[in-house]
This record gives sequence, structure tokens and C-alpha cells, in this order.
Amino acid sequence: MVLAHIKIMLIDGAVRYRAAKGNCSLDKVWKVYGRIYHNLD
Repeated sequence: MVLAHIKIMLIDGAVRYRAAKGNCSLDKVWKVYGRIYHNLD
């Protein structure tokens, strides 16, 4: 499904970006994006 693929890309990109900046914990990022992911499903 295209939507699922886009969601995975968005989550992966956001996590990589935040991790690269190093100013946000991955746990916090995953909690936020996990919530968004479940809301879209």
C-alpha cells in the first residue's frame, strides 16, 4: 500500500534527521511518530 510506504519513509526520515541533529531523544521521536502512525491506520 502506498500510504504505508510513505508513512515508513516519513518516520525514517524524521528519525534520521533528529538523530543527526542530536538534540532530541529517539524514544521521544518514536513515541510521537508511533502515535501518528497509529492514528493514520
